[in-house]
Amino acid sequence: MPYEDHPVTISPRNDSKKVWRYMDLSQLMSLLEKTSLYFTRVDQFEDPFEGKYPQGNYEDRKLLVNKYREWWESIVEKHDELDPKDGTIGKVLEALKSGPLLDEFDSDRMFFLNCWHMNDYESAAMWNTYLKSDEGIAIQSRFGRLKSALQNCDYRIHIGKVQYLDYDEETIPEDNTLRRYLSKRKSFQHERELRMLCDQLPYTGEIEYDEEVQAPARKIDWSEQPEGIYISVDLDKLIEKIYVAPTSPSWIAELISEILITYDIKCDVEHSNMFDEPSY
Repeated sequence: MPYEDHPVTISPRNDSKKVWRYMDLSQLMSLLEKTSLYFTRVDQFEDPFEGKYPQGNYEDRKLLVNKYREWWESIVEKHDELDPKDGTIGKVLEALKSGPLLDEFDSDRMFFLNCWHMNDYESAAMWNTYLKSDEGIAIQSRFGRLKSALQNCDYRIHIGKVQYLDYDEETIPEDNTLRRYLSKRKSFQHERELRMLCDQLPYTGEIEYDEEVQAPARKIDWSEQPEGIYISVDLDKLIEKIYVAPTSPSWIAELISEILITYDIKCDVEHSNMFDEPSY
């Protein structure tokens, strides 16, 4: 199940669009050793708004729920044979009165993300944000390379551009869960993020009776859900070029070139000159 297009994702206009992933040396070594990208579970991100709806969604849903509840209760009042305390009707009314406005169905624990930066050039802001030390690198790839690198993976992967919203003024359409994971606050728009997404449920292999749907269902054990998953990629297709952080000592570029030879990865390695003094 490789890359799969999705109606709600917005992709770069062409496959040649450059994308970057900034990381430290330990993350590069993990990528080379496992030939896999690490996808982080949504609820493990630092941003407290990650995967959350803006306030406007809750306000709109509250109005809708109140209108529906009033309409439903008016029907019950007009029909003596309907008992609002019993059966399906009672459950509906109780859910409308006390249930959550937006039931997210544990989807924050179900979805996993791997994030890239879209830019035709290196980004000083991204170097400063994502490097924990001077010994960092940036993998430069392209949108088309991302797709082709995933062709033999075992997961269904969607790729989409993040939309940056004013969470005080705007809302996220609720027609598909993916939209929540392709939206962030405007304060992050400098990231120009392209996200790869996949979902996984921790099925146990057992069958149990689901009271909500009143039918047998596969049992889920959330305690078995990992905080992240490794998804295999073709490194030769993924990596076009590797940039070494501008603050790194010169020997780091030489070391990385030797490491790539060891793993039989053929790509150029360039020491970034972003912070060099002008030559004129």
